[in-house]
Amino acid sequence: MNKEELLQKINDQLIFELASGYEYKQMASEFNAMNWSGFEHFMEVQAAEEYTHAEYFRKWLEEIGYKVEYKTIEAPKAEYEKDILSIIKAALDHEKEVTRRITELYDAAIEIKFYQAYSLLQKFIDEQVEEEDTFETLVAKIERTENSNAGLSIIDGELARRQ
Repeated sequence: MNKEELLQKINDQLIFELASGYEYKQMASEFNAMNWSGFEHFMEVQAAEEYTHAEYFRKWLEEIGYKVEYKTIEAPKAEYEKDILSIIKAALDHEKEVTRRITELYDAAIEIKFYQAYSLLQKFIDEQVEEEDTFETLVAKIERTENSNAGLSIIDGELARRQ
């Protein structure tokens, strides 16, 4: 891989971040339909964070002189099981895919000695540790409720306060 190919892959990651936001918006819609407003809010905040990541990639690419290319974003999964745990597990799986993609970019940057990309990608590697931990913790909490509405309601209230 050369520098230009890596820049294209970073551009692709920008698009993937936008698609991630789109995916989380769909999950928020699912929670809304299920009347879980805290879970909905959590996913709305998550979507906004993904859009912020995309902007960070865009600004970085433009600062180094790369012309960003926007591409078509596929529609997110339209229907999820009406089950909180399965939706949150899907989000965790998605974050693991983000981690895989960012790590692959970082490895390529090291391989071609593209030093300017190191700090950009390290920031997102660190971010992914936090993202995966957030979703893994949430999965564990939901599993402990054993689908009890009382337990899920407590978690819903906690998530409604997410900033």
